[in-house]
Amino acid sequence: MRFSEIDLQCEDIIWFGIDSNNRIFACFSGGIGCVPEFVCRSREETELLLDYFTDTQPAFTKGNLHIPQNNNSLIEDCLSFSSKGVYCFDVDTEETYGDFYRKVSHPDKELYLSDLPEKIRDIMADHAINVDVSLMDKIVVTHAY
Repeated sequence: MRFSEIDLQCEDIIWFGIDSNNRIFACFSGGIGCVPEFVCRSREETELLLDYFTDTQPAFTKGNLHIPQNNNSLIEDCLSFSSKGVYCFDVDTEETYGDFYRKVSHPDKELYLSDLPEKIRDIMADHAINVDVSLMDKIVVTHAY
């Protein structure tokens, strides 16, 4: 089933992509962020990836914050994902259109597309955004709608 434009306004969607060097990153839309077509086309694939990175991918490194430490679920989720090698970005609420995401955390050791099981790798193979997440503190995402 496809995410509708209304879904994107109501849900904080956590979606996953790969950068220009095949590093894995996660974005938190906050119900206002731009979400790419590769996410919108399949709610099931997006939820499968979330389940995989939340429940199956093992932690193997340390996560590092780029924002002040708060006791909230975003920080906890980002540090958890980064301990699994994933860079994390949250929608920039200061931007009017939600097309910017700011880096929240990064891993000491990165997870690459080639490190993933075949089924997950096949889903993520076309989830590419032309950016280097190791160098950028902010990324721009083109909205599916």
